[in-house]
Amino acid sequence: MQAKEEALRLKDETEQELSKRQRRMAQREERLQKRQEALDKRLDSIERRERNLNKRQSTLDRRSNELATIEEKRVAELERVSGMTQDEARTEILKTVEESARVDMARVLREVEAETAKRVKSLPWLFNVSPLIRWQKRRFLLCRYPAMI
Repeated sequence: MQAKEEALRLKDETEQELSKRQRRMAQREERLQKRQEALDKRLDSIERRERNLNKRQSTLDRRSNELATIEEKRVAELERVSGMTQDEARTEILKTVEESARVDMARVLREVEAETAKRVKSLPWLFNVSPLIRWQKRRFLLCRYPAMI
């Protein structure tokens, strides 16, 4: 009798353990299924974004090519109208910019001379005016335009 009771108890324990394992396995399978579905959704989303990016990239490439063609036509038209090549036009622009820079430099130099003269007049006993102005001119030119001196 005691053996039967022991056998029944072992059978119940085994069934309970088996039941627990089956529930845990079912829970794991459910979690894995949910994880798989989430990964599938993410993959679909990534693939959709990749397709959209590819479409955008092809549109951008097409537009870039169109803009390059338009730019080439514009340069050709400008060269035709001006009678200059692109290099000649660039050289002309550089000359104009250089001349403008020289004029600006002369204006700034005059402003510095005037301000220095004003400052020196307020302290005549400290400085000899003309060497200071020469020194500031030279310092300004050396700092801004080292090739000019």
